[in-house]
Amino acid sequence: MPSLISHRSPGALVALLTSLSVLSGAHAQEPRAVSIVGLDYAFQAPDTLPAGPVIISFLNRGTVRHEVVLYMANAGSRLSDYVRATGPLERQRLGRTIGLLAAEPGQPSLGQLVANLVEGSTYVLLCNLQNDVDQPSHSKLGMGKMLFVK
Repeated sequence: MPSLISHRSPGALVALLTSLSVLSGAHAQEPRAVSIVGLDYAFQAPDTLPAGPVIISFLNRGTVRHEVVLYMANAGSRLSDYVRATGPLERQRLGRTIGLLAAEPGQPSLGQLVANLVEGSTYVLLCNLQNDVDQPSHSKLGMGKMLFVK
């Protein structure tokens, strides 16, 4: 059976999520739009967000390709732990991967990331890309950020 969302616009996805939240009861929240901007080599994003559903967009204002990987960090995990991690298996021990958005220089990502942020949790934003195989990852150049959910 074909996916009902795969051929829809981002606006249709927001409408679908809003409809589902209305159908699920009085306590459901409408998804909040969150914008993350990637620079060479940092993220511009809020430090804290309220708990609940979000739709994350990513804009790359840098001069090279960037990504934003969203992790839900385990208690006690720090940004420096993620930066030092040598691969996905090591990062998996630090927390759960929520999703990834990538964008070319000067462009927005082609999609958005839908997540439900959990109250009291810490999330990590990271760019794991490298400009060349013999150069450090963007996260080692400073492209990482902690996000706290209240």
